[in-house]
Amino acid sequence: MTMGTVTKHQPKGLVIAAFAAVYLIWGSTYLGIKYAIETIPPFMMVSIRFFIAGSLLLIWCLLKGESLPNLKSLGINSVSGILMLFIGNASVTWIEQYLPSGLAAIIVATVPLWFVLLDKRQWAYHFSNKLIIVGLLILIGLSVFAAGIRNFTGAGTPVPTSEPTRALVTTGIHGITRNPIYLGMFLVYAGIGLAAGSLWVLVFIVPLAAVIRYGVVAREEAYLERRFGDTYREYRTRVRRWL
Repeated sequence: MTMGTVTKHQPKGLVIAAFAAVYLIWGSTYLGIKYAIETIPPFMMVSIRFFIAGSLLLIWCLLKGESLPNLKSLGINSVSGILMLFIGNASVTWIEQYLPSGLAAIIVATVPLWFVLLDKRQWAYHFSNKLIIVGLLILIGLSVFAAGIRNFTGAGTPVPTSEPTRALVTTGIHGITRNPIYLGMFLVYAGIGLAAGSLWVLVFIVPLAAVIRYGVVAREEAYLERRFGDTYREYRTRVRRWL
């Protein structure tokens, strides 16, 4: 006899609160790291942070009557701690010396994407699940968008098209597509359309793409050609407009 799984529906308010906690508490972690490492060396900050957190959790468990872990459990947990906290979180903390906290958070948020892509045995399931496809589209879109922003800021050129371009960016994500910011926006929009299950949202992407292509990108390309001449023309022949 097989036993069915009982699904308990949680109140909508609790679900919203849980998502808000993820966005605000987890998301603000990277901003907190950015401020902390301005005055504390990265690895020292990580050590202090997790020593305090681990001590509080240990005290809480002892107060609840939990027993101390044995040596075997300590060994297994130590390996997990080294992989997740030292190699994982400490690396993120160190790299935030050189990357904006928002970009670091977006990069870390792509971890589920890599789990899906590397788990080849489950591809038949993953790529038949609508929600997973939606998540992949949005994550890839956000990553491409953030990489384009990062390229501009790293080159010292403004992102808003209303300001003069100071440098022609041709490396990184701009070596794959000439318009990563717009491409990322379209991927996110498509993901939202699929999540909403709205045919009209997806259909509307066609005129929207036409407006962006001929009303915005065309003018930007003409401006860049006047601004950078042969350098831009060579770049345009080497890298596609989209993909």
